[in-house]
Amino acid sequence: MNEVQRQDKTGDAFNTAGAMIAAGATVRQMQTTYATAVAVQKERNLTDVKKRCQEEANLAGESIYYGWSAGKDRIEGPSIKCAMIALMNWGNSALEMLPVQDTPTAYIFTAAAIDLERGVTIMRQFRQSKNWQVYGKLDEFRKEDIRFQIGQSKAARNVILNFIPAWLIDAMIEQAKKGVREKLEKYIEKNGLAAARQYALKVLAKHSVTQERVEDRLNQKFGAWDIDTLVILQGDIKALDDGAESADTLFPLAGKEVDVTEPASKIGETDLTPGDPTTHQGHELELGDKK
Repeated sequence: MNEVQRQDKTGDAFNTAGAMIAAGATVRQMQTTYATAVAVQKERNLTDVKKRCQEEANLAGESIYYGWSAGKDRIEGPSIKCAMIALMNWGNSALEMLPVQDTPTAYIFTAAAIDLERGVTIMRQFRQSKNWQVYGKLDEFRKEDIRFQIGQSKAARNVILNFIPAWLIDAMIEQAKKGVREKLEKYIEKNGLAAARQYALKVLAKHSVTQERVEDRLNQKFGAWDIDTLVILQGDIKALDDGAESADTLFPLAGKEVDVTEPASKIGETDLTPGDPTTHQGHELELGDKK
């Protein structure tokens, strides 16, 4: 039988196992073609996991979620920050990035999520085009670095969201929106709904997003934006500020087709231009703190 070349992760596995044994856990080693997993006998407590994830989601707020357009459809989903919080609190797990395939036109990232408790490994690939446009007055080498970093982040996000149960991600987004809504309610109570709408539009304008583009994506005129709409826009603003997505992804120009290449269930993943992390504005609507 022909041998299959692979990375030897045995040493890393024994280091992990040694730490668990020292802590009093019982372990056994299982090695696959791609990665090594250590299954532990101590079961994770799902109630505690959910509680911790919701607590962090409440603190993280709008950085947990955002929405975008896919043709005529509106899609909402979790951010990479949401995915990482979920993985950290899921426990007894590891995220591993395998060697990158560097082709003339794209980087192919392969990410593996390993459940050390159950000995399960899930892998996903993500293709990052080298031609994706990166905005900002940057030299081509810096833009290439940004494309690479965002491709790596998307690969990690994809595999985690296929690894962590959907009910947990949904609970985190719901909790995050609840916290954002409470801040908005305080601001609206003091300043009015019209002021909240105008403030959101002002911040989006700093990302070159016009009122017309927002109305087109929401299919709502400015005067019809209610608090639920503003909660969604909060997540979009945070994604733009963090450089996680571009304005063209979240608020595409009218008549411009949106290419969705990773529709994986309701989570989705758009193969579009990422934003430039160097243009962060820090315009999160901390409405509850306004005097």
